[in-house]
Amino acid sequence: MARASLARRPLELAGASHYSRVVATVTPAITQIASGLRFPEGPVAMPDGSVILVEIERRTLSRVTPDGKVRVVATLGAGPTALPWGRAARST
Repeated sequence: MARASLARRPLELAGASHYSRVVATVTPAITQIASGLRFPEGPVAMPDGSVILVEIERRTLSRVTPDGKVRVVATLGAGPTALPWGRAARST
C-alpha cells in the first residue's frame, strides 16, 4: 500500500513573464507502508494512525499499522468491495 501522490506536472513559477516561461517538475515522494495486500479497497484512516480496509481477494477486513504491520481483523464472506463506516453503516 502506498500513500497517494500527485502526477508529474509542469509548474509555472510566479514572476515569469509571458516571454520567458519558467517550468519546474514536481514529483512528490511516495512511501510504501505495507506490502502483500490482496486487492485492498475502501481504506478508512483511524485516529491511532492505522488504516482499516477490506482485501477483496483475501476476503478479510485488515488493519495496517503505521509501521506497516498487517493484521486480519475479521474473515468475511464473499469478496467484500467496500467498508461501510459511521452513520451510513448503522442505517443499513
